[in-house]
Amino acid sequence: MGAQHVAVYVNAEADNVDRYADLGVRVVTQRTYRSAAGVVGNGWRLAQMWWRVRRLAPPGRRVVVINAMTSIYQSLVVPLAVRRAHEYVVVVHDAVDHPGSGHPVAAVGQRLEYRRADRALVLSRAVALQLQAQGFSAPVVVGALPPSSVLRESTGTRVAGRRAPGPTPVVGFFGRLEQYKGLSQFLACAREAHRIGLPWEFRIVGNGPESRWADTALGRHAQWQIGWVANADLARVLEGFDVLLLPYTEASQSGVIPLAAELGVPVVVTPVGGLVEQVSDLACGRVATSGGPRDLLEEVGAVLDLAARDSIRASAHAAIAATRARWREAVKRAVTDTPEPQ
Repeated sequence: MGAQHVAVYVNAEADNVDRYADLGVRVVTQRTYRSAAGVVGNGWRLAQMWWRVRRLAPPGRRVVVINAMTSIYQSLVVPLAVRRAHEYVVVVHDAVDHPGSGHPVAAVGQRLEYRRADRALVLSRAVALQLQAQGFSAPVVVGALPPSSVLRESTGTRVAGRRAPGPTPVVGFFGRLEQYKGLSQFLACAREAHRIGLPWEFRIVGNGPESRWADTALGRHAQWQIGWVANADLARVLEGFDVLLLPYTEASQSGVIPLAAELGVPVVVTPVGGLVEQVSDLACGRVATSGGPRDLLEEVGAVLDLAARDSIRASAHAAIAATRARWREAVKRAVTDTPEPQ
């Protein structure tokens, strides 16, 4: 957008930090934390972070500071370090804590973010409504969660996805294994499918605290691949599924859904939060009427039909282009719009 000066400030230990070197802009790295112990042990770096932010956003020029993702360090420091004369845009992925993931220090940072923000960019209409319910008074711009570029970077081309299910269709789950992702519901679906004789394989790929289900009687109804998945392996993992089943109990949006849509893998989700609008916007699957196993299995069966899969693949690819355009427009609005008087 013709910016005269751009600087990117990133976590030095982020798994994608090397990609910023190709942007052609100034990149400043800051060590933060990877664990609860790291939050405390690296706490002295907060003063260093404050000083670096002040230097990156000097006085005497129009500056727009964008915090692309709230976190403990950024949310505690950046809102206080940005000068009042400068504009502050906060990207809000989740306006409320996911079940099991709340932290009192993060809550303090969130309040600082909301109090300082001149605008917010959110990734689903569900988050916009949550912000309004919390009394957030600054302008809110709603954008889509855009399809990721990592698939094309890892494969060289857009992957078409498996056209027809094999003799044993694979119903998959992929992502961070957190409490709100509904792993128990996924496993309940697997148990019910096996009870009624459906010849489907249920596969869970990812890492996180809910991997505890793997060693239970319920967990034995699925195949588990526990561990972190590199970007280069994303296409391989998702293409191994005939259907992606995400029975979340709560969600602002899901980063896995755009990946599946780009690969042509149909998605079945529960009717919660931003999942409904994501599946609708990307035309990439179906929304169950509830989170019950029978309802979810019925929708999975519907998208295993070859004609349904071809229709979803064609409509999803068309919708992805519109989503990218919507994302670009949302970012432009978030950066260039003049805040309304409060």
